[in-house]
Amino acid sequence: MIMPKHRLTLFTAIGLYLLLQWGVLQLPIWQHGNDLVSDHWVKKEAEKGQFDSDILFINIDDESLKNFEPEVGKWPWPRSVHGYLLEALKPLQPKVIIFDMFFASKDIYRLDSDIFFNEQVSGEIPIYMASSFLNESSPVEAQKLSELPSSFFIETPDNTHRKTPSTKFQKKGLQNKAQPETEMKLLLPEIISRENWKTGLVNFYRSDDLVGRNYPMFHEKEGWKIPYMSYLVARDVFDIKEPPPVIRLKYQGTEKSLYQHLSYYHALALLNNSPDEDTRAFFKDKIIFIGASATGLNDLRATPVSLSQPAMLILATALDNLIHGDYFRVYSEHWSVALSLLFSLVILCWILFKLSYKLFLIQAGLTTLILILGLWILAGYTSSKGFLFPVAAPAFWCLLTFILVSFYRGIREYLDKQMATRIFSRFMDPNVVSTLIQEDDWKKSLQSRSGPLTVLFSDIRGFTSLSESRTAEQVIDLLNKYFDTQVGAIFNHNGTLDKFIGDAVMAFWGAPLEDKNQAVNAVKAALEMSQNLEKFKQQLGKELENFEIGIGIHSGDAVVGMLGSQKRYDYTAIGDTVNLASRIEGVTKGRARILISEATMQACGDIFFYRSHGSFEVKGRKQAVNLYEPMIVKPGVDSSVQSSTN
Repeated sequence: MIMPKHRLTLFTAIGLYLLLQWGVLQLPIWQHGNDLVSDHWVKKEAEKGQFDSDILFINIDDESLKNFEPEVGKWPWPRSVHGYLLEALKPLQPKVIIFDMFFASKDIYRLDSDIFFNEQVSGEIPIYMASSFLNESSPVEAQKLSELPSSFFIETPDNTHRKTPSTKFQKKGLQNKAQPETEMKLLLPEIISRENWKTGLVNFYRSDDLVGRNYPMFHEKEGWKIPYMSYLVARDVFDIKEPPPVIRLKYQGTEKSLYQHLSYYHALALLNNSPDEDTRAFFKDKIIFIGASATGLNDLRATPVSLSQPAMLILATALDNLIHGDYFRVYSEHWSVALSLLFSLVILCWILFKLSYKLFLIQAGLTTLILILGLWILAGYTSSKGFLFPVAAPAFWCLLTFILVSFYRGIREYLDKQMATRIFSRFMDPNVVSTLIQEDDWKKSLQSRSGPLTVLFSDIRGFTSLSESRTAEQVIDLLNKYFDTQVGAIFNHNGTLDKFIGDAVMAFWGAPLEDKNQAVNAVKAALEMSQNLEKFKQQLGKELENFEIGIGIHSGDAVVGMLGSQKRYDYTAIGDTVNLASRIEGVTKGRARILISEATMQACGDIFFYRSHGSFEVKGRKQAVNLYEPMIVKPGVDSSVQSSTN
């Protein structure tokens, strides 16, 4: 149970936790986590294989390298080989031909081969070549972008050729300096005549974990926008609408490409053998990618669906996605932040529920599980609709918050049990307390409530005169020895010690543990207290032979619970039942050592023999009270405890 004075502190802690969580969620690591989870659904969708049947791969595979080696030597082949392939392909009217390989440097030993290939690039069939931008550390010489043909760009800055300084420099009389031109280190298809250039970037656009998930439309530097290959082809050949600057790729197929493919060697052999009508129909209007997939050519990349996919497949996937507008849309990271905070707040609210720790773990844990499963189902559903929902961060914070809340509740439970043990060990048998706090709903047992109780009051007769003849230390020592014996009797019969009132003792049965035999146990405790008194008196001198007590017991409804201030409180019982038990104890003087009310006698049944002492009027009650003295436990019931009367 959370005390009211702790609620403000708890709410403040919850607010600070959510604020800290919001700050941590701004870190880029969550983007990586969401990507990793999304990879699962990307792969699931890829398994459906909704690929474009017009895309055809002509692979430079291991078989092609082996079969061509006797004719043209080892890789790289003379460019004339590609020229022959183009010469045979173009009459069959493919839609477009895309080379995923570089033709950056001239073959000085086979210039005729380069010239032949260059001649085949021209014509009505659009043929695209690969380009790449390089790192600044590359040994390649940087090129001025203003000197490259305009066909290489999709957008150029307005002030590209502005060489004059700004007006403010002129007013200050500073020396005129031309603004530096933008330069980049590029790998370009230099063997192709620039007027025939159709070239786009094929750089691998990877995430921080080296996995290719996204595909950009262009690379920008100082206002110059250089298109990526697939976007350039989609724009020029298929006239697509303007896509987002970067798309999330929707792969088709997993370990193996589902696109149609031919070995380079077999494709060239097929085309050189006077292709028939079926062959012509097969190649007509095809989107042909020519690239390498052979072992050792190192043109493999990591993607969400495979750790080693040919780079040509990434280009084809991007083009396929762009042509059909079928790429993944990614929900904003704001959703991830909002759900993380919301789910954490839901789990944090379980702190406020007054549940046992075990019940809390079950219910809060089930809530956490439902939230995480809901996220997982949501991610699967949205991915099937072409959207990727960021669920990693919400799931992580949901689980982490549950662990932290469980840890807090566990510490709180431990501290509460320690406090309860300290408090109730003063009132009850420590073994009973230990058993009590092990129950799942032990806190309910300690809550304030109204119910049936049996209350016992015991007082020492003539204590005032007894204390006058002794020092304070002697009186305290005497009382401590006496109380030790009597408290033991109360605990032996599952009673709760309420308090010591000077030389008096108050105890009750029926709380915090329910006791169906509370009246019987109270009377048995009283009989044992009477026996203990006789043993105690034997240890005293003759001057204390008149040491006597009175015990009054009554059963009825009373209110029991923690009573006091925030700094000091006790577990006690209050009400008319308590008052009457005290009054009955006062009637015992000169009559009997133990007197019980008629209500207690009826509750005990025929467990004991009784002696009636008649009716008495007690202070605070108009109706007389019938009182009885328990004499002895009936034979066959319990012979271990007998009465000792005055």
